[in-house]
Amino acid sequence: MLTPTPSEILRTLSRVQEPDLHQDLVSLNMIEEVEVDVLTETIRFLIRLTTPSCPLKDRMEADCRQVLREDWGESWKVEIRMEARTLGRIQGMDWLLGVHNLVMVASGKGGVGKTTVAVNLAKALRDAGAKVGLLDADLYGPNVPLMLGVEGRQPGLKDNRMIPVEVDGLQMMSVALLIEASRPLIWRGPMASNTLKQFFSEVDWGELDYLVLDLPPGTGDVQLTLTKLFPEAFGLLVTTPQAMALADALKAGRMFQTEGTRLNLLGMVENMAWFSPAEQPDMRYYPFGKGGTEALAQQLSLDILTTLPLTDGPSETSREAYALLAGEVSRRIAVHHRTQ
Repeated sequence: MLTPTPSEILRTLSRVQEPDLHQDLVSLNMIEEVEVDVLTETIRFLIRLTTPSCPLKDRMEADCRQVLREDWGESWKVEIRMEARTLGRIQGMDWLLGVHNLVMVASGKGGVGKTTVAVNLAKALRDAGAKVGLLDADLYGPNVPLMLGVEGRQPGLKDNRMIPVEVDGLQMMSVALLIEASRPLIWRGPMASNTLKQFFSEVDWGELDYLVLDLPPGTGDVQLTLTKLFPEAFGLLVTTPQAMALADALKAGRMFQTEGTRLNLLGMVENMAWFSPAEQPDMRYYPFGKGGTEALAQQLSLDILTTLPLTDGPSETSREAYALLAGEVSRRIAVHHRTQ
């Protein structure tokens, strides 16, 4: 029986392609901790995933086993571990240790449906099989509990840490769960920023593939705090095609592309772009005009990841759009991790 060395194992595994990037796993630094145990005739190694729920992990494992059989025969046992880096460990923090990716949903101004996008993106990621948390970081207008129908519920408490409210498989936290519904938040920027930090340090989020944040609109203290705290975070920029929304979205986009307040912007979401009357389902009307979002995306060198209709409630069209958005967000995050 031939006995391979770790370097020879890596040479064998270099024939396995990452299905999205069409590059080999070794070149992408996805293979770690290669071990050849002669006593037990076992080959062990780690595949470093972008998320634990990576939809391609079974295919990659099967391909690894196949090339190892081809080069080293059937007698060697193969043990493959799969792990993903977590945000807390990347940042050197003792919190968010089970959270793998932060996705901040931002906008230049209010009224463009940012919270709706954040909630439905979180649901779509969950429906795709990921473990998802949703943090209502829009402290002055915390509407996520209202949208999820859980007003009045309170987070649990364990070992002096808050436990998020679970809603249909989503882990959710909001300041609205901690204060009276009619009480206004009259907070200066530093108080708001410190409160948000507590939602990371004093909440037990558990193991999450994605923690989606609904940010406040604009470019204020909360955005400054979070971008400095989490330079590895990802962002989505939400706008409508209306002229004022586009002007403010440009400012927000420029902020998130500036050194020191940079987000890894995945792209833009165009909301309320068109509608179809019930009596004319095949017709599309554009109340805010056409082309403005495309021009803004070009200015910011971003892609429009989805275009959503103006509706008075959930529709099959919007559900399909959010499913596509979730897939594109997952794919772009995976590509980012594998090319860094």
